[in-house]
Amino acid sequence: MQAQRTSERPAVVETAFLALEQKRVPMHVGAIVVFDGGSPLSMPELRKHVTGRTRGLARFHQRLAWSGGGWTWVPAGRIDLVAHLFHHELPAPGTTEQLLELCARLHEQRLDRGRPLWEMHLVDGLADGRQALVIKTHHAITDGLAGLAVAEALFDMAPGVDKPCSLPVMGFAPGVLETAMAAVHRIEGLAVLAAGGPLAGAGPFNAAVSARRALGITGLPVAEVKRLKRALGVSVDDVLVGAVATGLGAYLRRRGYVGESATLRAMLPVSTRGAERGFTLGNHVSSIFVDLPVGLAEFASAVRHVSWSKATLRTTHAADGGALAIEATRLLPAPLQGPALRFVSGLPFAHLIVSDVPGPDQPMFLLGRRIMGSFPMMPLAADIGLSIAILTLGPVAGLGVTADPDIVPDPQTLADDIGRALEGAGSHTIQARRRKAA
Repeated sequence: MQAQRTSERPAVVETAFLALEQKRVPMHVGAIVVFDGGSPLSMPELRKHVTGRTRGLARFHQRLAWSGGGWTWVPAGRIDLVAHLFHHELPAPGTTEQLLELCARLHEQRLDRGRPLWEMHLVDGLADGRQALVIKTHHAITDGLAGLAVAEALFDMAPGVDKPCSLPVMGFAPGVLETAMAAVHRIEGLAVLAAGGPLAGAGPFNAAVSARRALGITGLPVAEVKRLKRALGVSVDDVLVGAVATGLGAYLRRRGYVGESATLRAMLPVSTRGAERGFTLGNHVSSIFVDLPVGLAEFASAVRHVSWSKATLRTTHAADGGALAIEATRLLPAPLQGPALRFVSGLPFAHLIVSDVPGPDQPMFLLGRRIMGSFPMMPLAADIGLSIAILTLGPVAGLGVTADPDIVPDPQTLADDIGRALEGAGSHTIQARRRKAA
């Protein structure tokens, strides 16, 4: 793999994720892509495929260099795939639990900044002849939508078609008026943050995070999510975040933690990229802070609460203010930027992190093998031991729970609770419709 010939300074948000990384808090994102059995994918096939398909991903061909008090993306030269592509064999019987244990150990390991900040791991030995591809990329080079750029490069929309899939571009191309209004919204949003402040008290998932990770996964049928969206008159994201809130409530009630009025503040990353950026690599993200109604056991009520909260936050442009606050660190001398970002990130902003990345809901394929599910792995914050992410990449939205096992010892149980919340919501909605019709 031949490197790009250009050098450039990281964007502000990219610098932030580099500064926030610590030994016990790696700042990479990942996905566990499980594909069906049949003819097993070999390492030589994978190397050839990755070499050909990632030529257009510039950050895959750059590494970091420290100069002038800051980081710079520089050409990496010829890429040694031995340092980026790895092979693992699960012992029999090849259960999901064994796969998650391996992926948790891989997720604990920081990416080497002396090389391009990505890895892929091919995992053999799953039951029924299945395989998995574990993808790790640093958060400095991929936000949620940029992660879809990797999927766009690697995966196909039909079996046996040696051509990268083409995903629809999200966002818009701003004109002069839109650019001016964006500046106004950022100032307005920063004022909102300064006035009200998104600070939260300590919650059940707030503690000093260790270097250990544990994972839980489940699949959420996209067709059912869309049925609930239409029935409740909300967005797909509202349904998914509402399922997280309801599942969290069930999980915490068994532990005697929540009452009916209980809420937990979730940090929800939101994209700040327009159509001119498309799915290109890089990080263009801010955050909003939504109070999840974990005390509400009734799914529809939780979803409507989430929908109303998000709509209110959009009118205050809080995400624009958050982006401006991060960019303001550029005004500090280079040696102070990292400490300032780490200080701000250490404030009690939220109790957990929740992310939803929308992608295509059509079946997708990797070298002719049908993808059965794609489950995200997320970073934690220094004092937030739980991160929940949902990735729609095919007809099943993959939900991934990433946790510090000292804080959340049973993340699979939590993932199952969220799945059951959505499953139960479908039957309750149908019953409510029948009662209304009668």
